[in-house]
Amino acid sequence: MSTTKDGGAECALMLIPGQSTSAAFAIADGAVELRAEVSRRLTARLLDGAGTELSAYTSDPVLPEGHGMIAVGASWEDGQIYGVFVNGINLKLLQGEPPRFEFILEQRPCSAVLSVERPESAAACAPWISQRANKFKSPKTQAHRTLLKSNDEQAQDLRRSLNVLRHLAASVIDGKRDLLGPLVAELRALYFWKSGASHDGYNPLLLRMASKADLPLAVYAIPKQDMGMPPNSDFAEFLVLTHIPHVPSLFAQDEIIDIQEWLTRPVVRIGQAPGRWMDFKTIIGELAHTVGTGHYSEDKSEFILELGTMRVDDLALLAIMFAEFCLPTITLGEWVLTELEVRGVIGQP
Repeated sequence: MSTTKDGGAECALMLIPGQSTSAAFAIADGAVELRAEVSRRLTARLLDGAGTELSAYTSDPVLPEGHGMIAVGASWEDGQIYGVFVNGINLKLLQGEPPRFEFILEQRPCSAVLSVERPESAAACAPWISQRANKFKSPKTQAHRTLLKSNDEQAQDLRRSLNVLRHLAASVIDGKRDLLGPLVAELRALYFWKSGASHDGYNPLLLRMASKADLPLAVYAIPKQDMGMPPNSDFAEFLVLTHIPHVPSLFAQDEIIDIQEWLTRPVVRIGQAPGRWMDFKTIIGELAHTVGTGHYSEDKSEFILELGTMRVDDLALLAIMFAEFCLPTITLGEWVLTELEVRGVIGQP
């Protein structure tokens, strides 16, 4: 096996206290993985085309205690990593008792105001508030059903769904990947809709409950133009952009958008560039249709076929992405329930 004889790569990693974060992307005839550890060290691994580790590097403890974005990079020559750097500072190889580095995370202070509490959230989410009102505000009944649930009964459904998501997300992050299907099925019940103003048979619970008081489902997200692409990512057969939206502000460049807007942004590319991009909502529908617990279809899509060819670490990355998306979902759901109580739309549980 061979890999690039010499080169370098750089990417942005998000630091979250108490969590490890990593980024992996393809290079010619191999891949490089960069990881920020809970132990406050940076690691880099150089892999060949078969995924075998050729070289590894661990830094001194250098990471700051706070959260934010850092620029992490690695350099290698003749198949051996010889340097890892962060924000332009080259770090020493971990040997014996190395000196500790001190550096400041260069980032402007983030907003302390939650996305749903920002005064501009209603205006930023206005098109989606209108879409929810048109599609979900009026009660819908099936031909064979005669009774509609009360607002309080629907609120109880949402509370139960959020509690289920908590358990499923924690289990998936803990390595129980067989629970990804139930998790995605729950997300479909909360979010999935089809384009167009008319009712299409989908009646997602969270969107429906928000429509009862024309509430914005505002989140912070990194602007499209600031997301960037990992170096040499054109060669990757499967690329995941793990920029999950958030309700507390994490980055200075955060913008306010509706969660439905983020769900329509491309996050996964199948095949080498230009490849075929899929948005998060479509992936929710695809996975729930074939591996979810709402029903098990006897057919499978091209996307599911592609999943069968993915490396184990790619599948794990996708599973973790869904699990992490549950956090803003739970926060938004709880906020919607609180707002509906305050406005008298539902009673207290």
